[in-house]
Amino acid sequence: MNARLFSFLLTLLSFLHCNGQYNFEGLTKRYRGKQAAMRNLLNGTEELWLRRVSNAPSFLMATKCWHSKRVGFDGLAFRHQFRHLQLVMGTFPPKNETSYQLAAITWDAFYYVGPRNRIASVAVNAYDYSSCSLWTTASSKRAERMCVFAFKLACDGAHIKMYSSECRTLLKRR
Repeated sequence: MNARLFSFLLTLLSFLHCNGQYNFEGLTKRYRGKQAAMRNLLNGTEELWLRRVSNAPSFLMATKCWHSKRVGFDGLAFRHQFRHLQLVMGTFPPKNETSYQLAAITWDAFYYVGPRNRIASVAVNAYDYSSCSLWTTASSKRAERMCVFAFKLACDGAHIKMYSSECRTLLKRR
């Protein structure tokens, strides 16, 4: 009796584990195209610039000129290095006066592209306060209308801050 119960529980556990797996071949051509476009954008050599952001913490909303560059790919995730300008307080000798200066802050994040609820999605693994955002390449003049529409649908529109191309002149190229 115990052997039958054990084998039944083992079968049930394996069924529950395997039941949640997703069949990537079931994706439509349209979603595969969207995933390919996301992968191409994240895998490109061109810098990505932040155009819009929603629901970020207030101290991140004060930062400027966010941009991202791919620094690696491990077969599953695209590793990007982010930089943004932020006001920081500094003390400068010999007068020991307190002043503020713009400093470039750098940090890393990992992007994963795949389906989520049968929708082409990007997941971010970052060690910060990530928020809903819209990125475009630095050479693009504006975000495409469909991208902005998708951003508004996904990011409820609360506290949206828009970024312009003025940032490009503030950062010095290395």
